Amino acid sequence: MAGLLLLLAGCGSGGGSAPPPEPLRTTPHALQANQPEADALAAKAAGSAMTGLRVSRDLESLDDIGRLTRELVPRVFDDGEAANGTRAEIDCSRNPFRLAPLLCSGSMRIEVNQREVGDTIVAGTFFDLQFDKFQVFTPAFERLRISGGLRIGYVTDFDARARRGTLTYESRGLSTNHDGTILDASEGVLTVGYGDGNVVVDSATERFIDLQAAASSDVDGTLSGGSILSNFGDGYVDIRPAGWAVAGGAPQAGAVATVIGAAGSSATLMVTPAGASPTLCRVTIERAGVSTLFVVELPLR
Repeated sequence: MAGLLLLLAGCGSGGGSAPPPEPLRTTPHALQANQPEADALAAKAAGSAMTGLRVSRDLESLDDIGRLTRELVPRVFDDGEAANGTRAEIDCSRNPFRLAPLLCSGSMRIEVNQREVGDTIVAGTFFDLQFDKFQVFTPAFERLRISGGLRIGYVTDFDARARRGTLTYESRGLSTNHDGTILDASEGVLTVGYGDGNVVVDSATERFIDLQAAASSDVDGTLSGGSILSNFGDGYVDIRPAGWAVAGGAPQAGAVATVIGAAGSSATLMVTPAGASPTLCRVTIERAGVSTLFVVELPLR
């Protein structure tokens, strides 16, 4: 239950008439050895690292939500209160012990298309959750308040015990408050694939492969491993952070990342302190066996 208390959903953006984000391209970009390319690489690495931190936080919480939902569905739908066997309303104002041993208030709606949930969930199954000022107190006196919605869909058969298969998480105005820690989720979909120790997460524009992260917030943390594929130039690049630390949204001195491009091109990025001046990022681009160093200013926040 503890993992549920950090609800958060995927990446993406809402917004009026803004065009939809471009999907991840299918061919890599060959890095060019010039200053504009170095500037763009530093900005891309910093931005993708921020997204990676948030995705890593999301993934841990969403995995717990999925596990809790799989445990909750049989319990809720076997008590005779489910409408037509596919939709259940949990009204805690009428019965605060409805989810005992949790004490709850507000309401929650669960809609499913598959009630039989065991160690394997069949492809096509979905759980649609809607919260209205829903709040629970756990036996450990933790408090969780949730509003908004979350839809969990199973793209392939999913082995819950071995954590193998592919599923999606889609948020709708989801916000949570866990003991005073408030989280507002972006609108959007994350597709998560689990398999043999590997985890691949796809957002609308990027792919995150086996990210290793420690984050205390969306803007504070360190990416110590994994890979981020992100659009760049006329294709995509593979960003591989190695101790890329962020504080308050700004890369910190000592942050390091490698960027892999097409045709044997690559770049190494290292953030260095610069006293009272803006933080500097040293970008070494290697192309055709020749390495060229560029310096990029990263304003402090």
